[in-house]
Amino acid sequence: MRESHEKGNGMESPLIKNVERGQSFSLAALISPRPHQVASLNLWRSGTSHITLFGFDAGEGISREVLDEDRLYIVLEGDMVIDADGKRQSLKSGDCTYIPAGMPHSLDVITPGKALLVTVG
Repeated sequence: MRESHEKGNGMESPLIKNVERGQSFSLAALISPRPHQVASLNLWRSGTSHITLFGFDAGEGISREVLDEDRLYIVLEGDMVIDADGKRQSLKSGDCTYIPAGMPHSLDVITPGKALLVTVG
């Protein structure tokens, strides 16, 4: 049976935030890199699981971290290098990489870009 998220007024409560419901959209168009910054836009969160869009300027990234959740990085635009447990790999538009819980990793952005991060905990 399909789960319903309807309220008494007949409108669905939004599970996905910051996008138009029932409309197609470009993920990459939702966020823009800012000079010398990392921009982020949360699309969904439940407990420790979340879906977040990032806009990165060249030279920015995500510092080394070790998390209790699995992560999937999906590059939408730009060139990036991920260091996963000491192994560096280049990523470009359309590439993705899976980081299991407990694996040390970092992300270096080579050219301004955008990525979708799916974290499942």
